[in-house]
Amino acid sequence: MDTHQSARHGGLYVLFNADYVITDSYHIMIYAILARKPFIAYSRINTSIRLRNLLEDLGLTAKFFPNDQDGFEEILQAIDYEKVFEKINAWRPVSTYSKGSPKRL
Repeated sequence: MDTHQSARHGGLYVLFNADYVITDSYHIMIYAILARKPFIAYSRINTSIRLRNLLEDLGLTAKFFPNDQDGFEEILQAIDYEKVFEKINAWRPVSTYSKGSPKRL
């Protein structure tokens, strides 16, 4: 395993063994969801439209913390992953794969 692969796998190990994930990364947020980890996604510069859109689609807008928001009460509530995965699983039948790239119908 090369150095870059080792770093990537080490990062995933840390994420999958974390008690809580706080990130401004779209991809780390996706891994946190797949690992069913409690998380907060935040914006440093108000340009995280992908974060907000996915969280809105999954009914998790309370887990997004814009850089100008003051309160943490709602953001720290537990995530109901059963509801989240019901939505994710509902998307799967309408997804197709062409040359390895997912496409929504």
